[in-house]
Amino acid sequence: MTEPTENTPDQTAAPELEIHRGPGGKHDPRSIALVRVGDVSVDQRVQRPIDSHKVAWLGSKWDWTLAEGPTLSRRPDGTLVAVEGQHRILSLQAADPDTEMWMFIENLAGTDDEAATALGIARGRRPHSRVQEYRMRVTAGLPHEVAADQVLDELGLVISETRSGHSLTSAVMIMRIIHGTTSAPLTPQEGAGLLRATLSCIQMIPDDPTTRGNKYDSTIIHAVSTLISEHPEISLQRLAEKLQARTATQWLAFRQSASPAWHGVYQVIKADYNKNTKSSRLA
Repeated sequence: MTEPTENTPDQTAAPELEIHRGPGGKHDPRSIALVRVGDVSVDQRVQRPIDSHKVAWLGSKWDWTLAEGPTLSRRPDGTLVAVEGQHRILSLQAADPDTEMWMFIENLAGTDDEAATALGIARGRRPHSRVQEYRMRVTAGLPHEVAADQVLDELGLVISETRSGHSLTSAVMIMRIIHGTTSAPLTPQEGAGLLRATLSCIQMIPDDPTTRGNKYDSTIIHAVSTLISEHPEISLQRLAEKLQARTATQWLAFRQSASPAWHGVYQVIKADYNKNTKSSRLA
């Protein structure tokens, strides 16, 4: 069965709008109007596929102070079609189709022009890098990132776009550690504690005389943090001693032994930890 390419707005005639000049004045070909969201349709030929999870997430987290006005195309028959912002529109439609929102309106030549405009808007929105996102979260005072940044400062480390002996480039991994998982989320204090234990142990890995290995590689961080989080009884001193036995390059060589790569490093660290001990073996 073929899925429909367009949702049908719940009106029988083209909506009447009070049109205003676009924010760019006489140089702006767009108009703006206060539009009822139920009067807007979504044509999948000119938009990326609908993400139902994103629609639901926006509905549960909706914040008008963060909402940007969508861009619409007004077709010759008066139909209003979303060119950009379909998920915002669908989320508001699900909550209340009578909700009104200021939207940008363009008179585009056809579906090809609509698709080109949607693509141009998307390309013009360069996303933040993960490092930039992390720094902004710290500046915004979000508790997990603030606590994590204090740990990094204590250890003489920074999150940076460029790799050095005291920088971590994998902001994604750091945020994964401090927040935990969906099924087992961590408080800011728990996340900071796990980060401190992980990086304190990793710091014991000898500085690599070559440039091939970095002890703050995301693979090593992932392996060590998982081992610690899965085994609260682990001796951090013993773990640090085992990590100290190899350089980063030597640890990273174990990436080839398993999939995902971090699990190969994880398995060897765990095996080394369990050698020559009976009382403190990790299951």
